[in-house]
Amino acid sequence: RGLEMLLEAEEKRRFGAPRKVKRRAEVPPPSKPPAPATVKVVPPKEAETVVADVVIAESGPRGSCEREHVPAGVRREVYDRDEGCCTFVGDDGHVCGSRYAVQLHHRIAWAHGGSNTPENLTLHCGPHNRLVATREGLGRRPPPRAPAEPRGRTT
Repeated sequence: RGLEMLLEAEEKRRFGAPRKVKRRAEVPPPSKPPAPATVKVVPPKEAETVVADVVIAESGPRGSCEREHVPAGVRREVYDRDEGCCTFVGDDGHVCGSRYAVQLHHRIAWAHGGSNTPENLTLHCGPHNRLVATREGLGRRPPPRAPAEPRGRTT
């Protein structure tokens, strides 16, 4: 029983526990109606530029090292959909199904523009997540080595 409780606590920590919905207090209607908004017509080319600028400002540049945080609700939805199992399908058609140390995996890699939506996320065990990343050329690279110091006398 103790092990089950520990596993449940770890799942809640990693994939988010369902939150209790808080009731919001009733907000009274405004005393006077808001002023009508003015609409400015913008040419389509300028509109594309403005929208692109807004998206970049909100999410940061795509080449940045920081990854977007996957919200707990999305992690929970993916975990429930995949039933906590690795969904990796081998070359022979066999599904892994491991429940050990599952991780979120992007079907379309985040580095290639993939999003953090439930449709693009699935669960993979650690070895299969690394295998897929290596196949796509996204595996971890070793840190660059410092130049070796000369040995022996240098004078």
